[in-house]
Amino acid sequence: MPGEEKEVAFVIQPRDLQLYNIDEEWVVEPGDFRVMVGASSEDIRLQDVFTVVENADIKGKSIQKSEELRVVSTPFSSTAKNVLDNDFSTYWEGKKNDCLTFPINSQQAIDYIDIVWHEGTDLNSTFEIQLSSGGGQFLTVYKGKPSRINVPEKYAFKESMATDLRIIVDSGVLKIAEVYINR
Repeated sequence: MPGEEKEVAFVIQPRDLQLYNIDEEWVVEPGDFRVMVGASSEDIRLQDVFTVVENADIKGKSIQKSEELRVVSTPFSSTAKNVLDNDFSTYWEGKKNDCLTFPINSQQAIDYIDIVWHEGTDLNSTFEIQLSSGGGQFLTVYKGKPSRINVPEKYAFKESMATDLRIIVDSGVLKIAEVYINR
């Protein structure tokens, strides 16, 4: 009935918080997690934060805090980690709708990234840089085309706090050798 209130309880299991890491393992990262309840992602009516602490044990695996940047590609590709190896000769290749997602420190404000485009990148290709502040909703903060090969190219946008950064291929074929976030 309209206006009716009801108490609801649910249990969040460790599997609900897992992500696939750079070592190709399902893990739960320590940190703050926001739970939101609402009619939609734009109509949040109740929210709270809980913290997963380091060194908890899930099914015999220790949770470790990662100090380094991680990346996951969609669709999955073992070459995604090449964008973090500081080697311009290795790369990840993406086609329309493929993306790289970087979980980042939510306490860090981001206002630019550097991308090194590998030779073979179609300079007429287009891409977007998107940010998420949690909940899986990404907002586009930059749209553009690559213009230089084998040198870091800076892409600036309005400073934002974010939990994830995504580079998505809109058209063409992109070969990314390296990504540096606020270095």
